[in-house]
Amino acid sequence: MTMITETFVQAGNAIFTVSSPSGERYTFRVRKVEKDDRPPITFASVMTGSDNETSYSYMGVVDFQAMNVRTTKASKFADDSTPVRVFRWALSLVGDFDRWMDAVERGYRIEQSGRCGRCARLLTVPQSIRAGIGAECAVAMGVDQATLARETEALWKEATIPHAA
Repeated sequence: MTMITETFVQAGNAIFTVSSPSGERYTFRVRKVEKDDRPPITFASVMTGSDNETSYSYMGVVDFQAMNVRTTKASKFADDSTPVRVFRWALSLVGDFDRWMDAVERGYRIEQSGRCGRCARLLTVPQSIRAGIGAECAVAMGVDQATLARETEALWKEATIPHAA
């Protein structure tokens, strides 16, 4: 399992799946749209059909400062719907290692799709998979991919070491 990071989620084309111990799962797509001279806006969608490339329904606008999704008139889901609540919960775990590990220990999984969070190309290089960002996109984003991959890997190594009670 690869931990999703803030860099991955904010890259502009992230896809990740949240699954529960009971087997329920939601796959989310987070897309950044840049038009003209306007500030970029990021949209969240949830997979609602069988085609994992195109079957996504709009949920709302992502506010990364608050790590939240705001539903709008165009949202296909109510503010208190399960997909919206699950997305908010997943965002709240990004960057909070203790809460993330608590969720993992309880059987929850949040995994990136194996595609670059920026361009959505399939990732095949282990370092890129761990980082969630391909080498070319890391350069374009001004992110040190090797450092991001090492930090993510270090977190998981720490997670596999039994903690004293």
